Amino acid sequence: MQMNARENHRAQENGAASCGRRKNFRRSGNWSPALRTIEQPVAVVMGYAQILSNIRGFDEKVDKDLLKILHESERARKIVRNLLTFAAPARTALGRCPM
Repeated sequence: MQMNARENHRAQENGAASCGRRKNFRRSGNWSPALRTIEQPVAVVMGYAQILSNIRGFDEKVDKDLLKILHESERARKIVRNLLTFAAPARTALGRCPM
């Protein structure tokens, strides 16, 4: 069964491939700017924690807290990076589908 031009265009707008199957559709329009906004403060916190961890003379509790901040900020950075990867538009090739 072949699709006419209007059906083909409608299917592409709805996220379906021209051969009638659903394509890998990701909504990237709203996520990327929000994730970039989160990424920057996480990087700043991580940077300050790294600077402070290089300074000697803090008591044991402060050193422990700095290590916790470094660990959790690294974890948050990885989560944001993974979400940015997920939010990236899927790369699909349009072409003829074998019938």
